[in-house]
Amino acid sequence: MPDWQVRPRVSAGDLRDYCVYGCFGVDSSDVTVEELGDIFLESLRPSSAGLDGDPYAAAVLMGIFTQLGASLHTRPRPLFDEGKFPTLDFDVILYRLVVLPFAHDSRSVDHWLALGSWRSETVPLVRRRAV
Repeated sequence: MPDWQVRPRVSAGDLRDYCVYGCFGVDSSDVTVEELGDIFLESLRPSSAGLDGDPYAAAVLMGIFTQLGASLHTRPRPLFDEGKFPTLDFDVILYRLVVLPFAHDSRSVDHWLALGSWRSETVPLVRRRAV
C-alpha cells in the first residue's frame, strides 16, 4: 500500500489540478473530501454573478469519487472507471477517473486520491502535440 507521504509525487504538475484528496472518518465507511484540485474547485465555486459554467459534471464526478472511495477501506486496490451521463440540458458528459488508496502505516487504508476528467460528448477532443 503506498504511503500517504508519496502523494505529492503521484499528483505533481498539471495532474494536481484534476485531483481530489480524501480520507476516511471515524467510521471507516465515512468518506471525507479534504482537498480539491483547481479544476474541480473552479468548476464548483460560486461567483458573485452566479456559477462559473455548469457545476453539474464536476458534482457528479465528486459523487462517483466518494462512492468508489467508500469501497477502498474493505478492498484496497486502484479503481478505474469511465462512462457517460446526461446533464440537465440534454448534453452527454464523457468521463474517466481513477481512485487510488493510500495509508500512513502501510497496512490499512486511511486516505485516497482521485484523478478525473470530463468533457462534453458533442465537443470534439482537442489533441495536444508533444513538444
